[in-house]
Amino acid sequence: MLNARFLLFFILISLLSSCSRIEQKNKCTYNLLHVGADPKTFNAWTASDATSSNYAGLMFEGLIRVHPIDNSILPGLAEKLTIEDSGKKIIAHLRNDIFWNDGEEINADDVVFTWNELIRDGIAVSSMKDILMVDGQFPTIKKIDNKTIEFT
Repeated sequence: MLNARFLLFFILISLLSSCSRIEQKNKCTYNLLHVGADPKTFNAWTASDATSSNYAGLMFEGLIRVHPIDNSILPGLAEKLTIEDSGKKIIAHLRNDIFWNDGEEINADDVVFTWNELIRDGIAVSSMKDILMVDGQFPTIKKIDNKTIEFT
């Protein structure tokens, strides 16, 4: 019995201590304990298993994030969302400090391309597309300016 309790205690401590976030000048390093199947892909749009989706979610930032405890909306690539027309329009205001790994600024054209070419018409798995549908329609997107996008 003592050995079983010790083993359970050791596993819990390992799980809690192996997930840490170390910040150094706006850079983060995540140390994760992985138990389970290996990811099949690191592409968030083609992931069809939980492990792949979890890893892709750690690697790529979306427009927003959801707080894991209270489900509140947190900023991601978008610093602010504005909801208009009784919820039929969502305006996303991109942050000014977001860049691709080559130093190029991420802008509204990048978001429009990703939405139209990769998600709506491209490689996204059908279950992801189904989640994004509203009344059987895929939301449309348009660029308002270099840092603003409107979803309808």
